[in-house]
Amino acid sequence: MCAWLLKYKINFCLLITVLLASGCVVSGFGIDEKIYFVGGGNELSTEYKPYPELKLSAFFSCTGKVYSVMPSLVVPLPPIIPVGFMDDPKYHYFDLEIHIPINDEKFLDNFSLVKIDGSKVELNSGKKYLYPDSKDGGMWVNLKIPPLTCKDLDGAEMSIKNFEYEDKLYPQSLAKLEFESKTKVDFGYCCGKH
Repeated sequence: MCAWLLKYKINFCLLITVLLASGCVVSGFGIDEKIYFVGGGNELSTEYKPYPELKLSAFFSCTGKVYSVMPSLVVPLPPIIPVGFMDDPKYHYFDLEIHIPINDEKFLDNFSLVKIDGSKVELNSGKKYLYPDSKDGGMWVNLKIPPLTCKDLDGAEMSIKNFEYEDKLYPQSLAKLEFESKTKVDFGYCCGKH
């Protein structure tokens, strides 16, 4: 009888160990934020690509907010542990990613962003990260412009003034920005391979 109990106790401990080592699930509740471009060749899109034949595009990444989470071993559970108090407003800003067709950051001078109140957003006022694109000779530019948030850009306008590139003249393009905020419940595996 003792051997039988010991065998099942070891199997139970082994099962718990395997479950813990194989992974866990974290569920969360929060707000997902997006910026859409309207006009300038876009119906309603998260990517601004006014000239289809040119590798020139822009999109925003918004931070969103997380209000509650819940870790569990295998099955996602309702997110009931509050974490909203850890949400620091200084980390709520947007990333503006721009792909330009040439490896020259002066091309960014063609871009303009004006808020709904008429004030111009200085695109060079925040942190700027430049990444050459080896595939097409262009460049990715990542701009972080605190303290503005995606919500601050609702109704703003992004424009690209007319420019010449490879002996072709491109006309001015203008798109209006629309902010969208949705509640979101999500879950994902935090460790292990699934």
